[in-house]
Amino acid sequence: MGKLFPRAVERSSRILGLCKEGSIEDAKRVYDQMTKEGGIPSALVYSSLIHGFCQKGLIKEAFELMNEMISRGYFPIATTFNSKIIGLCKEGKIGSAVNLLEDLVGRGCLPDVESYNPLVEALCRKGDFQKALLLLLKMVDKGVVPDFCTWNSLVLCLCQEKMWIEDKIMFREHNLLE
Repeated sequence: MGKLFPRAVERSSRILGLCKEGSIEDAKRVYDQMTKEGGIPSALVYSSLIHGFCQKGLIKEAFELMNEMISRGYFPIATTFNSKIIGLCKEGKIGSAVNLLEDLVGRGCLPDVESYNPLVEALCRKGDFQKALLLLLKMVDKGVVPDFCTWNSLVLCLCQEKMWIEDKIMFREHNLLE
């Protein structure tokens, strides 16, 4: 144990530094070497790797690492799974992102406003005001207070929906006049 601890600390520091530099592939190699030799990564190492994978668009790898993190007894905090939610929304997998959030809440994870904002924004961009509003209600029900970004997304979506309805009415009236 005496020899493993300093090595684990050194490797953890290297992983964190590589993640900060954006060298996620190198960080993963150090991580793999560490775990192969019996080292146990910290929750901070897992969180940094997961965030790095998500920034690079490697969502599948981030999921695998988070599952490994949970299997080792670490409980992800909001910042850890928010990266995955953002990544899924960027890929257009909004349903998967909503399911992930619901699964994590079911496991006892505590989401924050940054967990919901990418979902509300993605639903609004898609023009699905009803689902975005339902998500807002779930958010408030969980005790998460909406911020400016949440309200801004909803208001813009509602304005676009109102303009679409008005355009549709004007188009119908124009057709009736002809």
